[in-house]
Amino acid sequence: MNKEQKIFLLLSKLTLSDQERKLIQECTVDEDIHWEQIFIYSIHHNNTAVIYKNTIDSDIKLKNGWNRVFKMYFHANKLRNQEVYAVVTPILNAIYEEGIKVIPLKGGILNHTVYKDYGLRHSSDFDLLIEEKDSNQITKILISFGFVQSKSKPKNGIINPASRKIKAFHKMWTHELVPFVKKTNHTLVDFVEIDIQFDIFSRAKNMRVSFPIERLFKTAKPFEMFGAKSKCYILNPEYNLIQLCSHVFQDNTMLQNIQHFKDHKVRDFVDIYEFVKMNEETIDWDLLSLEIKGSKINEILYFCLYNSEQLFGGFVPIQFLEQIKPSESSITDQYGLEEAEQYIWKKPFVQRIFDMSRYEEIKNIDPSKLVESKRFFEVIASEK
Repeated sequence: MNKEQKIFLLLSKLTLSDQERKLIQECTVDEDIHWEQIFIYSIHHNNTAVIYKNTIDSDIKLKNGWNRVFKMYFHANKLRNQEVYAVVTPILNAIYEEGIKVIPLKGGILNHTVYKDYGLRHSSDFDLLIEEKDSNQITKILISFGFVQSKSKPKNGIINPASRKIKAFHKMWTHELVPFVKKTNHTLVDFVEIDIQFDIFSRAKNMRVSFPIERLFKTAKPFEMFGAKSKCYILNPEYNLIQLCSHVFQDNTMLQNIQHFKDHKVRDFVDIYEFVKMNEETIDWDLLSLEIKGSKINEILYFCLYNSEQLFGGFVPIQFLEQIKPSESSITDQYGLEEAEQYIWKKPFVQRIFDMSRYEEIKNIDPSKLVESKRFFEVIASEK
């Protein structure tokens, strides 16, 4: 890695040791650091606000006004998230009052438990986990709040409702409903999108996981968000970690996500690192090992935890990683897992993080072999 890449990774973590802060200060003394390149990395990897926080906490003065650029992004992101949460709060309460267990996922819960500052983590949507039996009731509630199910991106302020065909296909192929979208009048938030998931694992061919999903809801605990203004539920730490890893695994190994540039985002691996660091005293690693033994979940966790350690150093019990290590160690570099034949990246993970030319590898794959991806994209294209 070059010096900008090294500094970017150092500044990407939410929690830094004194030794790491000292190392950052030593690295940033160099007058020839290209902060514009670090800013570009931060935008691509969705980590701009955390980098701003760390430069302030470490008293780093950026040249050419880059402090102001990072600062404006942080405050704009905070205002944006506050607007999204203002829209989501009454919806969560309405769902809770109906006796439905609704569980915020990813950024929706991490902003309140790990980051603890609305400005530090950017989210493009708000993810909720429900039981599949509650899908119709949730749909009615969201429609009553002015949301529309739509798969295509809104144009000129107009939301095009999804067809029955795309709703049925989306539910069968993925683990979620077609997104719910609502227009706002806020400068920083044109539309609020809520994603409703009824599983934490992909239902794509060759990626399905056998796991009693009802166990997540039986062990979920009541939780209050947005300064106790709304009520919902939260997963226990072990299942929350599985969910985080499952999401990151899908974005990094499924061709449909890679072709939409959702893969290799440092922010996603920061989420995993910071969640484990915050819960390292409460996660029951022995229980987790038993829960996932003999299933594909061990591959999912190993992929995410191993690659997170490639970026940030060891933070997972060595014995646990050894217990869940797949027989096929190449899993950490595989992609196209929804297809009959999988593929291996040519470059190692840390190099891929900063190498946008990695997408050239995909162009060399014989299209006739991408049966599942082709089917998915054809149906989505017909909707547009």
